[in-house]
Amino acid sequence: MPEVALKEERKRSREDETHILDSSTKHPHPFKRLNTGDRRNSSLVKVEEPAERNSDDMEVDEDDATPEEVIKFQKIAIWMQLQDYKKRSQLAENQLETLKEEKRCYEKTLGTVYRQWAQSVGRGAGDGGSSGKGKRGVTDVESLQGRCDELSSEVIKLRSKLERKKKKVSDLSTQLESTTDKLLLTERKVERAKMGVLGSAGPAKELPGVKDERTQEQKDKEVPEDTTSLSVLAQRRLEEVQEMKTEKIKLVQELDQLKLQLANGEAEGREGQRYSYADLEREYEYAKTLNVGIREDNDKLKQEVEVLKKERQQFKDQMEEEEKARRKEVDDKIRSMTDDMARLRGRRESLQQQLDLRKSKDDQELLMITETRDIANNRKDRIISLEATLQRIRAGIAAGMGDRVLWEFFMDNRDNADRNPLEEVRRQAREAEERARDLEERLRAYQLVDEGVEDVKQLAYEKEKLKGELDDLRDQLAKYEDLFGSESDSSEFARRLKERDEEVQKLRLEVEHLRKSQRCLEDEIANVEMNWTQVEEQNSRKVLELAAREEFTVMIAAERKHKETQIENLRRQCTTLANQLGAIKKQSDLQLEMIRKLEERERNLGEQLKLSEGKLASTTTLAEQQQQKCGDYMKAHGELKSKLEKGTAKYENLNTAFKKRTEQLENELESKKRISEQFEILKKKVEGMSRQDPDEMVLQQLNYYRTQMKCQTCQIRDKNQCLKSCGHTFCKECLEDRLKSRQRACPTCALSFGQGDVLQMYL
Repeated sequence: MPEVALKEERKRSREDETHILDSSTKHPHPFKRLNTGDRRNSSLVKVEEPAERNSDDMEVDEDDATPEEVIKFQKIAIWMQLQDYKKRSQLAENQLETLKEEKRCYEKTLGTVYRQWAQSVGRGAGDGGSSGKGKRGVTDVESLQGRCDELSSEVIKLRSKLERKKKKVSDLSTQLESTTDKLLLTERKVERAKMGVLGSAGPAKELPGVKDERTQEQKDKEVPEDTTSLSVLAQRRLEEVQEMKTEKIKLVQELDQLKLQLANGEAEGREGQRYSYADLEREYEYAKTLNVGIREDNDKLKQEVEVLKKERQQFKDQMEEEEKARRKEVDDKIRSMTDDMARLRGRRESLQQQLDLRKSKDDQELLMITETRDIANNRKDRIISLEATLQRIRAGIAAGMGDRVLWEFFMDNRDNADRNPLEEVRRQAREAEERARDLEERLRAYQLVDEGVEDVKQLAYEKEKLKGELDDLRDQLAKYEDLFGSESDSSEFARRLKERDEEVQKLRLEVEHLRKSQRCLEDEIANVEMNWTQVEEQNSRKVLELAAREEFTVMIAAERKHKETQIENLRRQCTTLANQLGAIKKQSDLQLEMIRKLEERERNLGEQLKLSEGKLASTTTLAEQQQQKCGDYMKAHGELKSKLEKGTAKYENLNTAFKKRTEQLENELESKKRISEQFEILKKKVEGMSRQDPDEMVLQQLNYYRTQMKCQTCQIRDKNQCLKSCGHTFCKECLEDRLKSRQRACPTCALSFGQGDVLQMYL
């Protein structure tokens, strides 16, 4: 994979190189952005020197090209190569970080493996000491053996992973070597370029970004000083690169030695046993002592088994005697229960006969009660109908009189026939008079109240309320005047009184007639009431008798239920006793079967104990071998870990030194560019001042500044806006025309821009 990536990168570098050479011939200032320090768009131009090209080819190319082009090209190539070195160093650092993380994971897994080993050994020892049985010890030993196999396989896997990581480290070292070689090549190219500049006799072109011309004598004076300083720097860097090479070679040799040691399985020196291995040995000794204790416990268990056999025989005899006595007791209980059941059955039959007689009598009484209830209900309905007819007659009388108030009174009080309409009218009149007097007094009191009362709003509200009540009373008085007339109109009142007297006479006759009919109805009602009372008394007696009979039937039913529950309980007891008898028989059979199984189990345990002792001896030898292997692996892992840490530390030191040197180179190149540009500008100014008069020079400068202030597209308006993407300045109107016409490209460099790239500029 890295080789394929390198090939693709070399292809891209060749294409970029050809593109740069073509653009340098077409554009007047092809490297303006590089000289101005704009590194944002420098990624568009990537030039990498191919590794396959040797120094002879480079010399031929340099002879064909001019020295100025070679210097420009080499400057760009150096800067891009430094950027590439930075990226590769960053990738190498990331790979080292991943390697460190994986190393930590492997250490954690090894720690967990050793902890699991210690826990399994302790668990096996604890189970053997707590249970005291040989079978569990055998199973634990088998599990430990399986765990040892798993640990050995995990160690092999970790070893293979370590080999892969070492290969990765070697690949990184080779990449570092290639980068150092490329750095040497670039430094040599820079040195040759500087030497070529020294040897060139023709006039050199100006550096990018400078438009003036210099004389050959001034250039001859300036070039040697720069080239000597740069050659010294190049010599120093070559020495540092050689030192880095030697350190890298040492690291590679150490890695090769580690590979040989891992392949042959030999370690340089045996260190003392690690803490984990010593811990395993102590746990193994502890397990041995526990095994001896288990054997002693086994002997004790054999003795206890003999004692338990004797106790079992005694218990068996005791259980047989107790079972015989229990059977006799159960038989006696069954006989007594059968006698009780026969007696209860006779009692139940007599109660059943009495209950049947009682039911027949109750049915007859219920029929009589229902008949009397129907009669009483009919009489009650008749009384209600008579009361309703009486109320209707009264309402008819009021209607015949023409008195609407009386008619409304009777219609409203249909349910209450005892109320008198005259008394109601008199009461309402008295209440109205009292309220009128009260209201008059309140009005007088409110009129006498001073104007300085605080609560004026409340008084006004009460006044309005009183006015409303007075209006209501006036309306009522008007109604009374309509009915009875006013005091001033006495003749009309007398006439009306006469008419009323005549009507009263007529009504008296009608009332007399109605009184007679009322007496007849009252007599009839009295008869109905008397009959009703008799029926009520008869009904109450029947109800009381019915309640007594219901209580008697409930009592008999309760007694019956009680007897039935007693019979059911006796039946259940009989069945439970029979079940107990069968259960006791089954229990005795099960106990005999259990005794037989225990004897067989004792024989099996004895055989298993012998087998477990043999397996324990074999597993102890295997455990010792596994412990030795684990110790060897841990030692090898520690040595490799220490060497890997040393290698990583050396690599980090080299990487930091490489970073510092690349930064120094970049800073020196930038400073050199700035100084050369400033020098050329100042030199141009000095030459112009020496050649021309001061007034003409000032005018030229003024014209130059005026042209610089004007927009380059229209040459009319001043510059007031700047493009953030490329840095060129124009007027606002030209940029707005560009944005509206959708041709959003810089007129100077043809770089696309958007609405957000336009910035306001104030001169």
